[in-house]
Formats: sequence, structure tokens, C-alpha cells
Amino acid sequence: MRLLHTSTLQLVDFPSNQIPDYAILSHTWQEDEVLFADMLSAKAREKKGYEKVRSSCEEALRRGLEYIWIDTCCINKDSSAELSEAINSMYKWYEKAIICFAYLADVPADTSFEISTSALTGSRWFQRGWTLQELIAPSNMNFFSCDWTEIGSKLSLRGIISTITGINEDILAGVSGFDSASVAKRMSWASRRITTRIEDSAYCLMGLFEVNMPMLYGEGEKAFLRLQEEIIKNSDDQSLFPWIDPKLPADSHHGLFANSPACFAESGDVFPYCEGEASTPYSVSNKGLRIELHLRHHKDDLYFAALRCPAPPDYVQFLGIYVKRVPTGHLQYTRVKPQSVYKTGLRGKLETLYVRSSPSNRPQDFYPTHVFQLRNGLLRECELVVIIWYSGPNYSAPPAIECKQKNAFDVGFDVTTSIHDNCLSKETQKIFSPKAPGTCMELGKLMVCVNVQPQMQNGIKYYLVDLVVEPTGREPSPQDGRIAEVLSSKEDRLGSTVKLSGHRWKHSFPWKDKQPRLEPELSSLRSKEHVNTSD
Repeated sequence: MRLLHTSTLQLVDFPSNQIPDYAILSHTWQEDEVLFADMLSAKAREKKGYEKVRSSCEEALRRGLEYIWIDTCCINKDSSAELSEAINSMYKWYEKAIICFAYLADVPADTSFEISTSALTGSRWFQRGWTLQELIAPSNMNFFSCDWTEIGSKLSLRGIISTITGINEDILAGVSGFDSASVAKRMSWASRRITTRIEDSAYCLMGLFEVNMPMLYGEGEKAFLRLQEEIIKNSDDQSLFPWIDPKLPADSHHGLFANSPACFAESGDVFPYCEGEASTPYSVSNKGLRIELHLRHHKDDLYFAALRCPAPPDYVQFLGIYVKRVPTGHLQYTRVKPQSVYKTGLRGKLETLYVRSSPSNRPQDFYPTHVFQLRNGLLRECELVVIIWYSGPNYSAPPAIECKQKNAFDVGFDVTTSIHDNCLSKETQKIFSPKAPGTCMELGKLMVCVNVQPQMQNGIKYYLVDLVVEPTGREPSPQDGRIAEVLSSKEDRLGSTVKLSGHRWKHSFPWKDKQPRLEPELSSLRSKEHVNTSD
């Protein structure tokens, strides 16, 4: 640890087992601060921040302390290793200091001891991320105004400070430790604080959650995700999960971890049950966070997931979040409706879930098995050609439909009147111009529209096809040699399913004067006869 001598203003390095008594400064950075390199030259005295350094040393000397630690000049920030060590040790250094001086540069000099709440509320010191742990860690802390007039101690001002920060008075007074507050409550203390760099919103909280992790500036919001992963290694406090993020889109899919401390702004009254219910430890793998939650079915793939947290303000019911089952993996879920939580008296069955941190970044339409079935379509007095065309991700040919929107699927449609030998000719392939589902296409005197409803179940993607054919009232033109992509079986049995495995396949089926039946229940699709076609 590097300390500043309060008399000579020289920097001195000490081994971790030989650190003397020292004071420590808590402040907000201002223009022209004195840095480590400045202390090694004559530039320190020329900077505006030198007065703050000198006054801090004088205050420590008055208390008989030879050394003081000041972050601006005691850390060589040009060394990433030293910076990482300092950030990981910061809480401990403030905790072990004999006294902490909190310098509030924007609080007027004429502020009296009987300071009002409004006089301190506007200070930047109470709005910065790093000063949160600097407020909680020291057992002895004094506040100073802009001219170094002492305002009061943390103990004497604890009522005002509690109102400003939301931190319990018994924690500020040292009667209770910060770990007596739930994970959600500690997060709420930081929810309205800001940091210059995004990553620091996570790094400045490591001490409050007693975790350590490497500094990776440039990782952005991933730093806060890593912090939460570290927290669950040492805590099973489920108050970490019922956060709210009103900035996320209404239809967004999310993991169980929040993007920032701001998501806990309304979580100050959330805490976990202290019950003896047996549960499997959390774990993080390539499938995401493994956790056991009480699930109750709501509708379709949507479930209520009750947490081991009573719901404020009456704490009679359970607090819960909404999750949705994802068909791309076994027991895979995603959090939905992250703008809200819910209350319930019925928890449901305890189930195992896997939830990825960023489910929206995963491909939505790459499945090993696709099943098509004609659901609706009247084809009497009409001869059309059925072409099934699926474009997968792992071949060089261009896809039938380029997927640019979330939940789009790579199936295209076109129409034609002729085909030979029950297969797709090279000439037909040349004119194949796939259209998105729902596009109307003219074919002579007919208007053809193919709609598809994709559904996922147990890792299989089902396409329920509706074919609409209506007269246009015009004569056919030479350009009407096009393709209609709908579904029939290879033996010309309308309404049966065709199962296709692999990344690319195409086949054609001529059919005439047939009336398809309606789609059976989705759950019975798998029991139907399947025809495998691949090329």
C-alpha cells in the first residue's frame, strides 16, 4: 500500500503486513487533480488539486497521523495491475483507516452543524458510485465543507444521511453490518448513483458484496453481469432477481440478471425469506444460470416463477417474475415482461430452470428438425405446384429469405403453373423468387397467398401453413411461371406432415382437385406419418 507522508508530502510504499495507522480521503474528482506522476515532480504544487491534498494532510496531522491515503496521487493508474489491486482492495483500505475525511467541495462554507437535508442532498458526493462504499466502510468518518470546515460526523448526521441514501441508520452507526441488508437493498443504495465509466458501476460495488474480480475496462454492461455471477457464488438471496427495467422493450427476452444497479431503484424493501427449504445451489454453465424456482403455468409457454421473497408492502404473498419456456434447449427459459413483477399466494411446483444472460442474442430459427403441415387451403378447380424450400445457415447458397428481424424465419414462397418429373427443374430454380409469408402473388386468373404460423415444441419447429387462392378476374400473362410453396405429402395426401432434417432441402408435389382437412392438434403432429426428404 502506498501512503502519503502528511509532513513531507512524500509517497512511501509499505508491505501489506507493515502498514502504519493512516487517515483516508473520500471526495469527488474535480478539475486538475494531483496525480501520481505529479507527486514525483515539481508539478504537484502548480495544480488546482494541490490545496485539497495539503488540507487533507493538515487535518490528519492535527489528529496525530503521519500518513494519509488519497486515491488521486497514491495510485499509479498507468499500471493496470496496480489499478486492479487498488480497486479490489479499496473497501478494505477504507474500513481499516483510523479516520475518513469526506470532503464535500460543493457544500457552502457557512453551513452550520444543524445542516438541513436539502443542503447535503444536492452534493455530488452523495451521487457518485465510488463514494457509496467509502461512506459505509469507515467506522469513523467526518464531513467537511468546501473550506474544510467540519460539518459533523457520520454518527451525528446519520439521520440526514439515511434519508438521502436509503441506508439504515443502524448500519451507518456501526450497530449492524452492511451484510444485514438484502442483496436487493444494497443494490438500491447504488441505483441512483452514477460513475464516469459504465464498468465502474459494478467495480465500485465489489466491497459491498464481498467479491473480487478482474478489471476489464471496455466490457461495458458485462461487468455488472459478472458482478451478479460472483454474488450468487456466495449467496442464495433471491432478492437479486425481482428487478424492474422500464427501459427494455415490452416484448424483450432477458436473463435473470439486471443490466445495471438502476434496475433496483424500487427494490429497497425487498428481502428473502429465511426458511429452511432445501434447494440446489446455483450454477453457471454454457446453458446459462441453473436455478430451482416454483413455476405455475399461465398460458402457452408463459409461466409465473415465484421467488423466496415476501411481496412488499404487506409481505403476505410471494414476489415473482414472468418466465417463458424456450424450445431451443432442455429446461431452457427466458425472463419476459422485465418491466414488472407480480405477487402471488400460490407458488406452484419446484422446477429446474436454465436461463442464459443474453437469450436475445441467440439465433432464433436454427433448428435440427422442421415440420410443415397444411392447415387451411381450398384447391378445387386449380392445379398448382407445391415447392418446399428451406434455407439453413451452413451452406454457401443464399438463403431463401434473409432474416433481418427478430423471430423471422427462413422460408420463402413463390408460385408457378408447371413442373416436370415431380422435381424442381433448373429452369424453375432460376426464376424462383421467394417472398415473405403473407405476400400475395398473382398466377394467371388467381391470387395466391401463403401464410405460415411457426410454433416451437421440444426443439422442433412446426410451420402451420394456410393457403388462400382467389380469382383475380384477369387473363393469365406470360410472366405467370412462378412457384407456390405450401405443403402436401410425397404421396399426394393433403394434410399429412412432411418432416425435414438437415440444413437444406427442396421437393415438389403436383396436386389437383383435393380438399385438405384442417390441422390436427399440435400435440398430435408428432404421431403422424412423416416423409423425410433431403438433398
